[in-house]
Amino acid sequence: MLKLKRQKSKKVKWGVAGCGRFTESAFLPTMLLYRKAKTVSLYSKDIKRARSLADKFGITNATDNYDDFLATDIDAVYIGSANSDHYEQVIKAAKAGKHILCDKPLSITAAEAFEMVRVCEDNGVKFAVNYLYRFHPLLQKTRELINSQAFGKLISINASFNINLLPGDNFRYNKTMSGGGAIRDLGTHLIDVFRYLGGEIVSIEGVMDKVVYKTEVDDYAAGICRFEKNGYGIFNASFNSPKAFNRV
Repeated sequence: MLKLKRQKSKKVKWGVAGCGRFTESAFLPTMLLYRKAKTVSLYSKDIKRARSLADKFGITNATDNYDDFLATDIDAVYIGSANSDHYEQVIKAAKAGKHILCDKPLSITAAEAFEMVRVCEDNGVKFAVNYLYRFHPLLQKTRELINSQAFGKLISINASFNINLLPGDNFRYNKTMSGGGAIRDLGTHLIDVFRYLGGEIVSIEGVMDKVVYKTEVDDYAAGICRFEKNGYGIFNASFNSPKAFNRV
């Protein structure tokens, strides 16, 4: 009788660039749950922050030098830094042969985003945006029901993403670093969900405003889009909600 020996799949070694709140509260704890992935290196402009998270999560390497970070033994990079840093960090990671998961938005400008995609393609590395909600089991089931027409004809999808994000030292309120406010940080998640559930979008209109916090960026955004097949998507997103309110 022929016995087949099961080959062990390679454990993907990750490096994380950017040691902010999402990295600490979501990305690093989640990585601990996966047997086929391990975080082995951290990068932050704040070396104390990098070392603190490295100690907390048992990560071998922590550095404030991005080139040294890429030189460590890693297969893939999660880029969770400020939006203004994404372009340079993605380009360097791609040229170093690292696969990349980049937080949204990809960059400050569309031209930079297209260039990032091109460089990743030229260097043969995988490049993905961290639009995570399309992987939520509830949304995957919803998509299945929509595609099977269990709900009948799609007329509209309504979505809200509202949080209480106070101004301060958060880079999201610095237009140079973020490129924009609620629409870029939250609204793009909703637009991605719309494309996942309703298909490609052929037109979109919306508004952005500084309703509560008079800072450099919008704290409120709303819009309506029309899907290529049929139906509409209607959304609102804000930094100024006293209590988080998120739904689809």
